[in-house]
Amino acid sequence: NKSNLAPYHNLSHMLTVMKHCYDALIYMNMLDEIDDYVELFLLVSLFHDFNHSMGRRDDAYNISQAKLGLEEFFKENDIDLDYYKDFMYEIFDATQYPYIIKSENLNVYQGIIRDADLLQIAESDWVSHVILGLSEELHYPLNEMMIGERNFLKGIEFHSLYGKMQQNLLGKQVWDDF
Repeated sequence: NKSNLAPYHNLSHMLTVMKHCYDALIYMNMLDEIDDYVELFLLVSLFHDFNHSMGRRDDAYNISQAKLGLEEFFKENDIDLDYYKDFMYEIFDATQYPYIIKSENLNVYQGIIRDADLLQIAESDWVSHVILGLSEELHYPLNEMMIGERNFLKGIEFHSLYGKMQQNLLGKQVWDDF
């Protein structure tokens, strides 16, 4: 993964998204019986920003790189991807920003991963990771990044029961005090 050491779209972010996806599955009682879809969903969550361009290309390119990375992983492990390809690609597509899939059209897995991708703000290091990391990665002046992040936070919409619960836990602090 070329972006493992990126200031924001790095291994730490990908693991955080996977952790929130896993926690969402538990919270929403979707882990009673682990099936292929749950396992693949968690794998997609880990790969969702694989080989991210760090602002040098648009997010459609980044999503294509994540898909290619997962395809290569399947090929290296001699796993047939074809049966689950549509399912996995739909999940990847839900993370493309600006969003190409409208909120009302998200399935449950897409809603979870979109929320999990946003929930970097629920982490204790969110200011340094999100604000400073994205500022460095995208080459935005810090003051512009802070204004942009404030506007972004005010427009966040969570989709899953887990995301809405996390939003309630975060309360108005993140949105109003930033």
